[in-house]
Amino acid sequence: MRRFGWLLYDGLIAGGATLVAGLFAFGPIAADVTARTTERLRSEGRAWATVASIDGRDITLAGAAPEPQLRALAVESADRVFGVRVVTDATTVLPLATPYPFDAERTAAGVKLTGAVPNEETRALLRKAAAEVAGGRPVVDETVLARGAPADFAARAGFAVARLADLTAGQASWSGDGLSIGGDPLDFATWQALERRLASELPAGAKLVADALRTPAPPRWSFSATTVDGRVVLDGFLPDAATRDRVLKTASAAFPGGVEDRTILAPGAADGTAAAIDFSLAALSRLVAGGAKIDPAGYTIAGKPKSWEVYRDLEDRLKAGGPGGLRLVSDGLVPVAPSPYRFALKAANGGATVEGHLPDAAARDRVFAALKAAFGRVDGEVDLAPGAPKGFVDTLVALAPTLARFSDLGFDFADGAIDLKGAAPTAALGEKILAKLRSLLPTGISLRESAVSALPPPPQVDAATCQADLAAVQTGDKIHFDTGKATLREESVRVLDGLVVAALKCTSAHVAVEGHTDSDGDETANQALSEARARAVVEYLVEGGIAADRLAAIGFGETRPIADNATPEGRQQNRRIEFRVE
Repeated sequence: MRRFGWLLYDGLIAGGATLVAGLFAFGPIAADVTARTTERLRSEGRAWATVASIDGRDITLAGAAPEPQLRALAVESADRVFGVRVVTDATTVLPLATPYPFDAERTAAGVKLTGAVPNEETRALLRKAAAEVAGGRPVVDETVLARGAPADFAARAGFAVARLADLTAGQASWSGDGLSIGGDPLDFATWQALERRLASELPAGAKLVADALRTPAPPRWSFSATTVDGRVVLDGFLPDAATRDRVLKTASAAFPGGVEDRTILAPGAADGTAAAIDFSLAALSRLVAGGAKIDPAGYTIAGKPKSWEVYRDLEDRLKAGGPGGLRLVSDGLVPVAPSPYRFALKAANGGATVEGHLPDAAARDRVFAALKAAFGRVDGEVDLAPGAPKGFVDTLVALAPTLARFSDLGFDFADGAIDLKGAAPTAALGEKILAKLRSLLPTGISLRESAVSALPPPPQVDAATCQADLAAVQTGDKIHFDTGKATLREESVRVLDGLVVAALKCTSAHVAVEGHTDSDGDETANQALSEARARAVVEYLVEGGIAADRLAAIGFGETRPIADNATPEGRQQNRRIEFRVE
């Protein structure tokens, strides 16, 4: 042993030296193998795998594979590296996330990312995008690596992060293929653009499952409704979902032609808007066509009502201003012709009451002036409405003096027909008045129905009182004739009718009707003229129902003046009709 002991010792010394030399020589080789393996893994898309250790030419791989099948592929990639002898697989698999979650939230403090990401590269991209949105505020990344991501996860997550730039605060979250978003957009225009993006720019295969974005107030809140042929279109804004549901329910019931809803839910409605919308739907359902609008200026309505009654009712409602207390900006309702077009008149006790329609203010003033001249007092109101039949106003004006000759008058002029009832001192005078009325009617207008009765006979008086009553009739006005003729003028009929009434108070007396002239002209001609005028009055009284045998016509010419014929005033007084009761 001793003889060979040195050999053992010297051999150990020699072997140890060789081992140390080998170790120092393999260090650079191990680093080279590790580097080339790492590069191979990266170039073949296996960067998640790393060389955890190397022993000689044997390496151990570590890391979490995005999918189970990628573990073997990573081993294959490493095994193909020159210099690698054995590859030990120490990799794991990322946990499976399903549905795959991702959440991006923006607050005043910054941006926070949570959920899952498939790899570090995607995580870095999302951090960068979040930093751009945060604008210098912190980005908190609490994402975890997990498998199960959609193939286009990076695009989907990037879309969610980018939407935060449109919000002052809010959140965008993916759960599988479904996107949920909520928060406060920067302004109304941004909200509109964001809603358009959500409707048209989602990644393929994705869907919007929840939209909780709060609509900002638009710069000009408005609501409008337009109708034609029983169909209504709603446009603009409504304040909330409850109001929209109620409005659509009301509109569906009111418009059989259907409802097209283009409204957007948005705050900013003025007080009274709900009441104004309700009024609008009710009003438009009564129009042939038209529209209503609510905006910051107030309330506007326009259109053609289905009838005159509808027009009048809506106008009455709008007299106090816009519905809901809104300012009435414009009333564009078009008046429609009433059917029938009517004017009614009742007269008794020295006055008249009217109702119905006239075409305009000028026509109203003209008709009322004629009625006041005939009846003295006129009460009541008429509606100004289009559609008056031809000759309607002219006929009313022409008939006024004749109508005033009736007592207890009821007059109804509808379209082209007149219904009349009334009373006259005698049946004969009633027929005479009716005949005059018929003569005044133009072509196309008829007296459809008439019921004229005779008044009860007046109480009888003695001859002296009767003569005083006959004289009193002419106190306010006189009987007028055409100049130089015995033709009674139209303005005398009221006096003549009054004379009939006075003569009826003394039916047992004889009445002499005396005619007088002034001194102008030939004396013989004046005598004849006075007699002719007296006869004209007698004829009128007889036609009015006074017995002819009670009357006598006498002419005195210029022989009995009561004033000076040298003056115009005197001559006018001398031209007269007097009555003498015997």
